[in-house]
Amino acid sequence: MADETLPKTLWSETQLDILFDALKHRRPDYQLLEILVDLRSRGFRRRYLLRKAEQQVGSEAVTRLKRLLGG
Repeated sequence: MADETLPKTLWSETQLDILFDALKHRRPDYQLLEILVDLRSRGFRRRYLLRKAEQQVGSEAVTRLKRLLGG
């Protein structure tokens, strides 16, 4: 069972890294939304994403992320 979840976990971590990089480099909203849709479909909660973004890229990016997440 753990072998089945490992690729999903690694991909999710990669997606998070891509999201934070996109926020740092001020990529267009549509690129961020594509990543967010995928992460949300994998069960990542809004609160978790915002907390991780705060740790990785700071409050300005969190403000943008909040707007993209609808609030």
